[in-house]
Amino acid sequence: MNLYTIDEQIRILLDQGFNEECIDAETGEILEEKAQKLLEDLQGQRNEKIENIALYIKDLSAKAEAIKQEEQRLSERRKAKEKKIEWMKQFLTTSLLSSSTEKFESARVCIGFRKSEKIIIENEAALEDKYITVETKRTPNKKALKEAIKAGAAVQGAHIQESKNIQIK
Repeated sequence: MNLYTIDEQIRILLDQGFNEECIDAETGEILEEKAQKLLEDLQGQRNEKIENIALYIKDLSAKAEAIKQEEQRLSERRKAKEKKIEWMKQFLTTSLLSSSTEKFESARVCIGFRKSEKIIIENEAALEDKYITVETKRTPNKKALKEAIKAGAAVQGAHIQESKNIQIK
């Protein structure tokens, strides 16, 4: 039986004081002891279901954290490899150019250079405004908004919403 069904049966028992299982088939009498026993059994089942769901959440959380740590570890490994690649490219470039070798070719690899251009900014403050792009990003300061609203300020466009966050330990 799932948690929803258990909750529904408990609600019926609490609202009516009985269900079809608590009625004597011969006399039609409501068996209060049976109703009480059934309620206790349902509450026990409910507690077991809640515990199992919470344990499953804890298990999923642990697995998610393990994946997150593995992602970080792999990211660090990737960054180390990328740094090594850049160092090796610079080393190879220096070696080839120092011997005036602009092309290298073998059966397994072909190395060459292509020209590129990049702009170097020596003094940004000296540049004219037409060469500057101004980017403005509006981001609400949630901490300041929360403090203001809690202090009694009427802030149009924002409000505090109270919620309950489940904690499983």
